[in-house]
Amino acid sequence: TGNYSVTITSGNGCTASSSITNVTVYARPVIIPSGPTTFCQGDSVTLMINSIDSLYLWNTGDTTRSITIDTSGIFNVTITMNPGCTFTLTDTITVNPLPTPSITSSSIIPFCDGVHDTLTSMPSGSSYHWNTNANSQKIIVSTAGSYVVSLTDSNGCSASSDTIHIIINPLPTPIIQSNGPASFCAGLSDTLICLPNGSSYLWSNGATTQ
Repeated sequence: TGNYSVTITSGNGCTASSSITNVTVYARPVIIPSGPTTFCQGDSVTLMINSIDSLYLWNTGDTTRSITIDTSGIFNVTITMNPGCTFTLTDTITVNPLPTPSITSSSIIPFCDGVHDTLTSMPSGSSYHWNTNANSQKIIVSTAGSYVVSLTDSNGCSASSDTIHIIINPLPTPIIQSNGPASFCAGLSDTLICLPNGSSYLWSNGATTQ
């Protein structure tokens, strides 16, 4: 772009200058994304052309100056500027899927009080955040409650697992009831009963009845 003129000298030594010619070169437009063109599922990016007062035709069928994209693909736009200049621009969008974390338990739920259960976030990720504020792939739990983990993968995409509910059964409190005095003469006997009722019994002398 600029103003151009020329001065010519003929063979006989005469000199003269031309009139000024104005030259305008229209710059090639560019696509300006509103953010990163690689992002996680659920986000989006807006592609905008920096040239105004032009005609636009995207390969999506849109004819607007900008479009919003939330899927992977190659997007191109043909731009026709007022002087008749035509340009085709291309941009590539990559949308990474979200991880699908789950929680595995090392114990069968419910389990008995006093047992320690190991909860593991699957699959492996680059970082973890449990609702207990733990940040490791595995946590050890010994109390009842609801547990959930948020996993971030190598692409920086995050998602939360379903909630796992830990149920802990209380331990029984067995007592021994005697049918008679605990001291008696040889030849007599006493019956000891375990209370409360249970599903199985094991006495110190090896007996397995109630």
